[in-house]
Amino acid sequence: MKKSYLQQSFLTPLTTQKRLRLIFPVFLLLFLTALAVLGTPVWAQEYIRDQEPVPDSVDQVVSPMELSFKEKPEIPRFFPWLKEQLKDTPAFFRDTKLNFNIREYYFYRDKFDNSINEALALGGALSYQSGWFLDHFGVGAVLYTSQRLYGWQDRDGTLLLKPEQQGYTQVGQIYARVKLFEDNFINIYRYEYNTPYINKNDNRMTPNTFEGYTFQGAYGGKEGAPEFRYGGGYITRIKERNSDRFIWMSRDAGAEVNRGVFLGGGKVSYRGFTFGAIDYYSDDIINIFYTEGGYKLNVTERLGLIF
Repeated sequence: MKKSYLQQSFLTPLTTQKRLRLIFPVFLLLFLTALAVLGTPVWAQEYIRDQEPVPDSVDQVVSPMELSFKEKPEIPRFFPWLKEQLKDTPAFFRDTKLNFNIREYYFYRDKFDNSINEALALGGALSYQSGWFLDHFGVGAVLYTSQRLYGWQDRDGTLLLKPEQQGYTQVGQIYARVKLFEDNFINIYRYEYNTPYINKNDNRMTPNTFEGYTFQGAYGGKEGAPEFRYGGGYITRIKERNSDRFIWMSRDAGAEVNRGVFLGGGKVSYRGFTFGAIDYYSDDIINIFYTEGGYKLNVTERLGLIF
């Protein structure tokens, strides 16, 4: 029986030429695979690169599913004197946080059709977050603004401003939160979310924010035990990142009806393994199912792998 080229290669001493002929296709395949993976737009994950810092280790790598059920961080105190003034008041007032974030953005794009997008904008966000009333109820709000410093109308399209290079101001978040018990919350009205397909997309002047009613929670995860995180709800409207209006999710997707999106999912983590899934459903309009699995392995103190 005649042996195949691959069998002959392993059963007979390899010359340098044969080694190269055998190894080169493998490296070419790996290189093309890397180009396909790294070069293909993955819209569910693009926004993470824009808003998350470069990780120092694999333990700090954040995936879309991990962001989905991650508790919203508390805003830092921008006015330290406020804490001293409120130290003797109930927790609802004592733990109040105010923050002012300034953002400036210059955008220039010379397109292939010889048109140009260009603008310079100044804006940011003024955030308020209360403490917990009776340890179970809290409120918050965020005022966003983006104002034009420079930009001709015929160079519109930067997404820093409204169409025709108009500035805008909007209360993008105004919410109430109910803490059922530790790490389990209900979120009411205008809020921000960071799931794979409903997220902030915060890479211009102001983020996407949403109107809706959701819940999120977590169980386990302490002392090496498995951790389960979950969330779900109903999102009615969206304010796009360069808009001051909230419109129905269905109309934002292009449908001429007023409908929101139901979503629900969960994630399990244990000893470096994670697996999660989330589904988005709007009747007769769209249904998206996203799932993700991963494994983080620390080989040495300074070397880690993520799959």
